[in-house]
Order: sequence, then structure tokens, then C-alpha cells
Amino acid sequence: MALRQNATTLFSNDRFDVLRSERFVVVDLKKPHQVLSTARVNGGEQQGLRYLVNHQSMEAKADNHQLMKIINQTAEQYLQDIATELQLPAEQIALMGTAANVRNLGHSRQRFKGLEVDAFVTAGVKGNALRAGDPTRWYETDSGNKRVDYHGTINTIVVINQPLTAGAQAKAAMIMVEAKSAALAELSVPSTVSPHLATGTGTDQFILASLTDNRRPSLQSASGHLKLGELIGTAVRLATLEALRWQNRLTANDTATVEYALGRFGLNDQTLQAGIATYLPKPQALLANQNLDSIQSDPRLVAAAYSYAALLDRIQYQGLPLSIRNEVLRDQAAQAAVAVSGQAAQWHMFWQQLNPRSSDMDAAVALFAKAVALGWQAKWQATEHTMAQPLAKTRSRAAGHD
Repeated sequence: MALRQNATTLFSNDRFDVLRSERFVVVDLKKPHQVLSTARVNGGEQQGLRYLVNHQSMEAKADNHQLMKIINQTAEQYLQDIATELQLPAEQIALMGTAANVRNLGHSRQRFKGLEVDAFVTAGVKGNALRAGDPTRWYETDSGNKRVDYHGTINTIVVINQPLTAGAQAKAAMIMVEAKSAALAELSVPSTVSPHLATGTGTDQFILASLTDNRRPSLQSASGHLKLGELIGTAVRLATLEALRWQNRLTANDTATVEYALGRFGLNDQTLQAGIATYLPKPQALLANQNLDSIQSDPRLVAAAYSYAALLDRIQYQGLPLSIRNEVLRDQAAQAAVAVSGQAAQWHMFWQQLNPRSSDMDAAVALFAKAVALGWQAKWQATEHTMAQPLAKTRSRAAGHD
């Protein structure tokens, strides 16, 4: 087989091999499996599939040539092109496409007694992350969609070494999706089209394969209360985190900035710089903006920013009365100023200066930027006051000896 001649074997056991060649990752099932997938051809629940294929169909940005090529093909033509390139039978392939680099594959294997679950994930969330139910511009018609957007996709392959009932396999798929969303929640991945946290991307796909073996009873459930559900959830979550680490260079450490915490509400370098310039004298504003990276990554301020974001979430989800919106944001903005200045005793002074005048989102972002500016000013005023005190005492003692 041409694929094996040109591929590197990444993983191998008695049930399947995982091969990577150029833009392709192929799971070659060496034993029969029941397969459930989102594939446009050979999708749904299938028997007789052998090759689980994840391939990079285009570059993540500006690859209009490949995009138009995909749009102008039927699903069957698209699959046949891939099958021809790999020299594999199209009727035995479950296919997923992505703009993510398949060399950034994440893998996790989880075991309990004789049960094994493997998850293989490619993932990108920079351009296409969404929360389920976010607004979209596309809908399907009889003549197809006018555009397909592959920019950012989480593709998941899960292989289970025991047979499952059809219901258990559907439940396994549900746990798999929840685990993907858990990974995004762990990294606070924002939606690209709304001020919400993302639960996935608009083009996520999956292939789930469970061993077919008439000599063994099928597992009846993949509930989260059972070990199978736990193993699927853990494997998919860890593999997704690994894939995002390499594809987007996104780890927990990368989420520890003010902009990351509040960016989905409109705060960025520009809005923060503008707020600082508005509320500080020019020399202080210039100094603060020259040290913006340090301010953005200050752990105490980042903590205050995430608390501020949590309040904005509770308000937009109506988990708090709308009538207290300005009060609680004012309270937390004062805490942000304390975080920058280190002057806890000045909390009430900050609170008095941070009186919101509007209830829109721009005003909420501006209030936080003002808090940063006030905190920065107080930080250096306090330093100057502290340094001036010993100097004044020295001068007083000197005057007494004259």
C-alpha cells in the first residue's frame, strides 16, 4: 500500500495503526469496528470502514485556491480525490478535513483494567471558535451552502477496544463533545463572534470507533458515572489540550493576561492604552503604556480581570439583578485599582472615583481601564510619598544641629 510506503507509524497495537504522511493522519483499523462519524460520505453509524482519515485540506489563512476547490466539488468527488491520493478504497474511508497542521496531533490513551480508550485530536480555535447557538451567517439550501469556512476546527478520533451498543456509542459521542468543551473552558477560549466562552468551533468533526467482537458482550452505556465515560472524557480533554498547545501555542499560562480575560468584551491593548491616556497626565500615561505588557500580565490584576469578566457573565446571563450592575462593577473595578497599586487601604478612594455613568459594554470596559490608570497613579504616588518621608526627617535633624 502506497500509504505505508510513505508514512511514519506513530502508534501501533493489535487493533489499529496510526500513520502520518504529509498532510494526512490515518487510523488503519486492523480488526472490524463499528464506526460513528460526522463524515459527509460514509458518515453516521457504519460497519465495514477501515480507514479513519484526518487531513489538512488547506492552510489556516488566505488559502483561497484550496477553499474554492473544495466548494466546487461534491462530497463524493472530494472523498474520491483523497482516496486516489492515498491509494485507498473510498468506500472504506471516514474522512475529516481541517486547516490545522496534522503534525500538531494530540494523543491521549486512558486505561482501566481491560478497557482502553485512545483519542487523537487536531485543533485550532483562533478564527472559528463559537458557543453553541452563537449567531451565524450561513444556512443550508437545496443547492448547498454558499461558503464553507474551515478556519479553526477541532477534529477528534476516538478508538475504544470493546464493543458498544448503538445507544452506548451515541452516549460516548456526547461525552466526547462535552470533553472537548471542557478543554476549551479550562483555557477560557472566547467565542469569535459573541462575548461568550466558546464550546467548540463551527466546523468540528469526529470519528468514533468501537471494536466489533461477537465473542464479547457489548457495553451498555458510556455514562459519565461509569469508567468508560471517564476514560473517554479524560482522553479527549487531554488530547485537545495538547493539540491546542502546539497548533495555537495556547496553554494555561497564555490565558494569564488582562486582555485574554476581558478581550471577549472588547478590552485590548488599544482600549487599555486609550483609557490610561484619558485619566493620567501625559508623562505618567507614557510610562504606563511603555510598560503595558507588565501591567497586562500582573497576576493580581489578571485575577481581578477574571473576576470582572465573571460579573459581566452573571449579568448577561441574568444570574444577578440588572439593577445592581453598576454597583458590583464599581466594587470590582476598585479592586482592580488596588491590584495595580498594591494600596489596599485606598480601596474606598478608588471606589469614589470609579462611578459608572452608563450601562453599556463599552462603558464597562472603560471603567476597568480607568481603574488601571488610577491604580498606576497611586502606585507611584505612594512610592514618592514613602521616599519623601525619610528625606524630610533627615532635613529636620540637620536643621536641629545648626
